Amino acid sequence: MPAGTIALTNNSTAVTGSGTSFTTELKANDFIIAIVGGVTYTLAVQSVNSASGVTLITAYNGPAASGVAWTAVPNAALVGITAQVAADVAKAIRGLNLDKANWQQVYSASGSITVTLPDGSQYSGPSWNSVVNSVSGKMDKSQNLNDVSNKTTALSNLGALPLSGGTLTGSLTGTTIVARNGVSATSNGANMAQQGAHLVWNEDNSTGKGSIVVNRGSGTGGFNIRIVNSSNTVENANFQFTVDGLLYAPNGSFSVGGRVRAFSAVNSTYLEVKVDGAAKGINFFDSDKTLKEEIEDADEKLALEIIRKIRPVAYKFKDKTFTYQSPDPITGEMFIAEGKQVGSSHKYGVIAQEFEELLPEGVITNSDGKKSLDPLEQLGLLLTVCHSQQKLIDEHSEIIKAMGVRLKYLDEQHN
Repeated sequence: MPAGTIALTNNSTAVTGSGTSFTTELKANDFIIAIVGGVTYTLAVQSVNSASGVTLITAYNGPAASGVAWTAVPNAALVGITAQVAADVAKAIRGLNLDKANWQQVYSASGSITVTLPDGSQYSGPSWNSVVNSVSGKMDKSQNLNDVSNKTTALSNLGALPLSGGTLTGSLTGTTIVARNGVSATSNGANMAQQGAHLVWNEDNSTGKGSIVVNRGSGTGGFNIRIVNSSNTVENANFQFTVDGLLYAPNGSFSVGGRVRAFSAVNSTYLEVKVDGAAKGINFFDSDKTLKEEIEDADEKLALEIIRKIRPVAYKFKDKTFTYQSPDPITGEMFIAEGKQVGSSHKYGVIAQEFEELLPEGVITNSDGKKSLDPLEQLGLLLTVCHSQQKLIDEHSEIIKAMGVRLKYLDEQHN
């Protein structure tokens, strides 16, 4: 703050100082800053007359005052301040004008707009009209796809299937595919403790084992595989699995590439299986005493008579041809192939028809008319014959032994 105070007179260019040193603190074109009645006055100096007298360029237009504190401002400083203020004002006005133009584009333009910054740089972006138009008709996230107008077409575009209907093409893969009907890719995905059937493609990841699990719950349980016609009005075959571990296969079912065909049992000890079109027999040799009744000794005389009449033969089974399905090694497609089974040769055997004439119970007639021998009946026949022959051997041995003793006695008497 400069020394001293000043006195100002209304409408006068003369400034009088008290204790001032105008000659050292001011020069022409400098400014005096004074506050009178709460109003700041900037007074331009025309000339410095003395240490206590100054003439102003423009007369002071405020109220008369004395003992006023003052501040000297060099001309260069005030001009610089004024120029900076003018520059700042110009910059602010320029920015306001740019903002006005930019905001007008944001509100009124369509499509993309270019925004200009005060420093002259620019960037482009969408106007509000463009944003509004782009989101018009878009889905509401909170609706969780419920606002899709055509859900069927949308699912088709995504390659997905609706909850009902539709056709799945290609393979269904995954590690945790689970549905409420118990179909699961892993045993962890289905509740095996729930009653019903569960199909498990990969029950044990370490072995690749799959299972069909049937939980009987409080019911009778069991599992069926049914083969029906196209309209599900006729049941062609029904394979039944029971809870006690039995499998019931329909009569005449094929398996093993069509080469093996199972039939019903011919009787309680004989099961017929058809292989390559030829009926084959499987015997079950039940012989427990508790299963039998009317037990009596076999007729040894009849057994010897049958054995005497049996004609032993050597023979060879006829060669057979058969058809089966086989995959093409290149394309993998199945085609019908033909195979040949060479008949085996045997040194010893019998003819079933001839044996049947002697012992009808020892021959089984298959469904195709071909005949098979009952090994259990044959074994019984041979045991009976062996038993009878052994008795004859024992009797003859005793006779021979007695004759030997007699001959020895006669020989001793002769000598």
